Amino acid sequence: MQLSRQQLITAKRYLKEAFEFVADVQAILHNSGDSGTASRLKAIGDAIRNEIEQLDHLLESKP
Repeated sequence: MQLSRQQLITAKRYLKEAFEFVADVQAILHNSGDSGTASRLKAIGDAIRNEIEQLDHLLESKP
């Protein structure tokens, strides 16, 4: 399925919001001493960041 430039921009915005939320929860858990769950959330945040970077590359190639 081919996505329009606007759809890619919208997806990127939602992913950025998700990344910020995960980072906030990760910080809360880390500060409360739950480093195991915080570590798993960091991995999720890293995956979201990778998706954002892929969207950036797609947006660079779309007029």
